Amino acid sequence: PNLKVAAALTVIPPDLDYLDWFRAGCAIYAALGEEGFDLFDEWSSGAPNKYPGASGIAAKWRECAKARAINVDTLYWL
Repeated sequence: PNLKVAAALTVIPPDLDYLDWFRAGCAIYAALGEEGFDLFDEWSSGAPNKYPGASGIAAKWRECAKARAINVDTLYWL
């Protein structure tokens, strides 16, 4: 994965409020496309109390794929 994206995720806690977590997922998708899924899944699983599970994370990823207003800059803002 893109090293800048991976580095940003090391300082963004995955237990953000839902909207910011979803924005982060959309930003990962915008930066990496389908190749970013494993990174999103791994990062999200760092918040086990909020992690939606394998099927839930895959569903959110499909929603992220549809987002057009969020780009990688959102990740760096977070």
